Amino acid sequence: MTETVPPLDQVEKLSALLQKVALNAESANQKVNWGSILKLLGTNEHSPGDVLNGVGEDTLEELLEFLYIWISDQNTMIPTKWEADYTNLVYCSTVEEVQAKVKECLSNGSILRIAGAQHSTPEAVFAPEGEKAIRVKLEGDLRAIEWLDKDPVNDTITLRVGAGCNLGIDPSDPNSNASNSLTRQLDARGYALPILGGMSHQTIGGYMSTSTAGGSIDFGCADSILAIELVDGQGEVRKLDKVTNPDEFNAAAVSMGLFGVFTHITITAGKKYLVKGKEETVYRQNSIIKSGTDFLNAVHQNHYVHNVWFAAEFVNSVLQWTGNQVAEDPGNPVVPYVHPLESRNMNYAAATTFLATAWLTYDNAPQLAALIFNIIQPVGSSQNFCDHWYRALPNDDLALIDVVIRVQFTEIWIDLEDAQKVFDTLTTLFKNDLFAAGNFGVEIYPGKKSPFWMSMSYGRDVIRIDPYWWEYNVIGDLDDYFDKFWKVLLPFESARLHWGKHWPAVGKTYGSRTIGPGFVEESYPKFGEWKALRAQFDPKNVFVTKYWNDLLGLEAE
Repeated sequence: MTETVPPLDQVEKLSALLQKVALNAESANQKVNWGSILKLLGTNEHSPGDVLNGVGEDTLEELLEFLYIWISDQNTMIPTKWEADYTNLVYCSTVEEVQAKVKECLSNGSILRIAGAQHSTPEAVFAPEGEKAIRVKLEGDLRAIEWLDKDPVNDTITLRVGAGCNLGIDPSDPNSNASNSLTRQLDARGYALPILGGMSHQTIGGYMSTSTAGGSIDFGCADSILAIELVDGQGEVRKLDKVTNPDEFNAAAVSMGLFGVFTHITITAGKKYLVKGKEETVYRQNSIIKSGTDFLNAVHQNHYVHNVWFAAEFVNSVLQWTGNQVAEDPGNPVVPYVHPLESRNMNYAAATTFLATAWLTYDNAPQLAALIFNIIQPVGSSQNFCDHWYRALPNDDLALIDVVIRVQFTEIWIDLEDAQKVFDTLTTLFKNDLFAAGNFGVEIYPGKKSPFWMSMSYGRDVIRIDPYWWEYNVIGDLDDYFDKFWKVLLPFESARLHWGKHWPAVGKTYGSRTIGPGFVEESYPKFGEWKALRAQFDPKNVFVTKYWNDLLGLEAE
């Protein structure tokens, strides 16, 4: 993409406007260190002690109006709507319909892939153009819930869930709503899952098959899964559980749609709870990611932890979030979690900020970029919350993450014991490369050790590094940005990449590791056994696209 910067007069206008805003706010006695802002604008000096505690609504609107007009002049559009790819979908409502589609693909040589919530990268979900393939969406019985046994002693329930059932509400799916979501139905009956990711749009089948996880070493997706039912590559129904056939169960659970079509997942759920915690924005030197020791302490002392590191020059702040399960009782009154981008206006404010800071950073005006960013995400802001589990854990559901703040990810999972080395590596990266910090953040959070053979946390607790690439960036390139992180993190011996997020191209080398089947084999001790079992489930490669064959080396019979 051609790199363009705003004309100097635009930067000067913006600077002048900011000074005007600062003076107006100072006269209105806003709770902002506007003296420091004026000093910053006038002297190009920055003090780490400059803390912005917030601005008045009118002041912010004036600033954002100018920024929006300014960005519009650069022929940039902030989107108002995003749609998942629902073209050419085949809908299956029963196991028998899935079996028929698999057998149809066997007879005509087509590939079959499942479209869940499409939260994974397109190449991980669908076959590319040119490959003969069908896309199946699960509906009807295959997104319904069958309530099985209650255990009154342990206060748990067992349920059989259609693999197409969304965990929460998928805003891009017109058939997804609160009444048919897994989390709302569980909560209404007094139960809860122990963990969710940062958003809950996914289907339970997609959530499990990519080993998606929340920020915890106490709870993981595998804790809830008891059994899997799938239609294999020969159109036969297979039932796998952790007791009767544990190897097949642990192999198939995380298989990226390559063992077969998941039709039902049997899970257990415990008593519902609240998540009580605190979110605050602090400078990195005061945060729980200032060192490996601080991060490990936070991870071991809290049920849930996640952080977003805003590492841009003159920002270097962290939005840190910690929470713990507490009982629903009068001693824990509900205090709703308020997302920083919960209002529609703040989503557009953030989008405008991302665009403005990108222009300004490339125009060598990082201090002005930092000023704008800090107005939106001020250091010193904090909140205490005690909210329902299905709101507090997937709290990015509360922002417009599938529309305005739509983000692309790569996610690197590294042994938790290497946390200090990870922080040292990232600190050096951001120091040496201004643009590695980007115009958004890098999420850092833990993950629990998993028994699933192809889980990124198989065999060990992990630290996860998740750089954000805002999809509507007008400067830079997604792969170039992620490559900055791959170059410094993939040489870690324990580094693994999230299956549903962006990977480097096959054949690229990082340190002594080359992306492809060899990289996967050295990363996953059970990969050879996994491939052998997969070939038994899908001998004709009905579910294998070129993307997965290139990455994993899956040869047809």
